[in-house]
Amino acid sequence: MIYIFSKRKTILRNLFAFCILTIFGNCLKESPEQYRFWKTYDNLQNSIQNSAPNPIVLRALYGNFQEDNEDLLRKTPEGNFEINIGAKSLSPSTWEVDWNPEPNVSFPYESKTTYSPIVWGEKPLYQVQRKVKSNWSGFFPSNFFQWLSDFHKVIVDENSFDRLKKSSNNLQFLCDTFLCDRKTIDNHTVFSVTFTENTKKKFPGFFKRSGGALEKAKLDISIVNTLNPKENIRIFNIDKTLSYQFPSEPMKSFFLDPANIEITSNIEINSFGIRVFIEKLVYRISLSKKDGLETLKGRFVSVQSQEITGRFLYFIPTGIVDFFIPGNLNQYLKDALTLLVYGTQGNGGNHFQATYQKTKTGQINHIQSYSEIQRKRFSLFGASNSDDEKGNFLFFSAWEEAMMKDLQPHN
Repeated sequence: MIYIFSKRKTILRNLFAFCILTIFGNCLKESPEQYRFWKTYDNLQNSIQNSAPNPIVLRALYGNFQEDNEDLLRKTPEGNFEINIGAKSLSPSTWEVDWNPEPNVSFPYESKTTYSPIVWGEKPLYQVQRKVKSNWSGFFPSNFFQWLSDFHKVIVDENSFDRLKKSSNNLQFLCDTFLCDRKTIDNHTVFSVTFTENTKKKFPGFFKRSGGALEKAKLDISIVNTLNPKENIRIFNIDKTLSYQFPSEPMKSFFLDPANIEITSNIEINSFGIRVFIEKLVYRISLSKKDGLETLKGRFVSVQSQEITGRFLYFIPTGIVDFFIPGNLNQYLKDALTLLVYGTQGNGGNHFQATYQKTKTGQINHIQSYSEIQRKRFSLFGASNSDDEKGNFLFFSAWEEAMMKDLQPHN
């Protein structure tokens, strides 16, 4: 996602992840194949985190890096910086992770992230390329869209939704942690979750970090199947209430076979007296299927406008703040969005491609991503501390456990 103001995870990035994850949580029926797929993925991620040399190298693996830490990565003869891992399963719950393995050694799971220093005018950047290969099976993008279509049928019918609340560990967890509400407004069904004192009591670190981020931000995100605009979802927040809006009209094929999806975001962030507004940031997703192969692509395609106004800490003029950062605030935001949406090297901005291929013995998955980031980043809102990160981790771990219970076969 976008790294505008933080050395780690920005408010915007956390909000985006929270929105998408809340929708994507499977809570309708058990699925042994998907349970094995996501359990394998989860066990691998735990092994990667537990074996990482340090947090900086771990974040670099996933595309978050700056030039002060270049000595921690391997430098290639071409002058690039890279970090590779290979992993193989030792048991259903344990993976052996080899950091920077020898070249030409094959593993069931391989990940390679490369940072290539470049210059844009006089501004130092990295081209970031990441490639991931895995060979476990059980999930295709079409499985998610099938779930989304089924979930739409449930959310628009009050009786079906009430039955789901009684049977789904996922939904019970969310409604035990937040205040949940479902209502019909102007031919739309709206499902909302609100941070409350109960959220704070159960997950204080998560409440502080993500709840505080919601208070500082206003989101309005529309997700539309461009081939059938009636198929749409809206995500928005009012303070600490995050809402998901669906058409109330039942549809047989709601997002069931979308070739092109457009996600349009309007984002406003208010922090320390500074207001950041990004209007109509558009992301496009496409899905194609052929002979056991599914290809999912995503990229930012446009942004209409961006603006920073206000005074840092309410009394220091932004001109004075500009003096202490690499370029003025408006230019910094404009540059960040240029990198995100358009890029500077003729390769476009942030984009990815994922392929899922059925084989005689299972499935092979390839994910490739590309981005351009600034080598020096300015943190207007400050970096999160380890306690904040731990608090978020505890919430998402508990939520993940509830989701896995819904997928797990019970026979």
